[in-house]
Amino acid sequence: MYAAPALLLIGGLSSFLFSSYARDSSKPLQELVHRADRAVTALVVLAIVGSAGALLLLPVAGPLLTGRMPDPLAVTGWLCLSLGIGVSIPYGSLAAVRGKAATVFGVRLGESALSLALAVVAVALSDTFVLAPLCCAIGSLIGAICLRLVVLRPRRVTSSTPSSAPQKRRFETHV
Repeated sequence: MYAAPALLLIGGLSSFLFSSYARDSSKPLQELVHRADRAVTALVVLAIVGSAGALLLLPVAGPLLTGRMPDPLAVTGWLCLSLGIGVSIPYGSLAAVRGKAATVFGVRLGESALSLALAVVAVALSDTFVLAPLCCAIGSLIGAICLRLVVLRPRRVTSSTPSSAPQKRRFETHV
């Protein structure tokens, strides 16, 4: 509950990004990828600064909001998850707008399965839930990397003329 505002803020900003990508869908992919990179950078800075403030205020604000002192490691994990979501959603939204919704679904399914597996192992090894949100953050960050580097990878433009084809002469010599 303590980290919920961070998740809501990240989600709201990501919704705005989705609509802006849809509005500008005719622009070149590379331009939109650069916009997504800038948005991710801004969301990461916002998440880190906000998380630092939330953790500094945890001893006072935590008991006021929840009725008891939340586990700092669990809160850190939830805040890291908001960071992971902030990194992942802009790339997923852009890929979906560019017609790769099924691929985004596959990546999300994979990151969810990875997050669940990591959380199950962490809970089994530590006998506590506090590491589960951090495990989910790891899955989200891996999904974001996959979306950015694989799904939104710029395609190379290939020449329509093979390099072995005869080339036009640029200059004619006159005698």
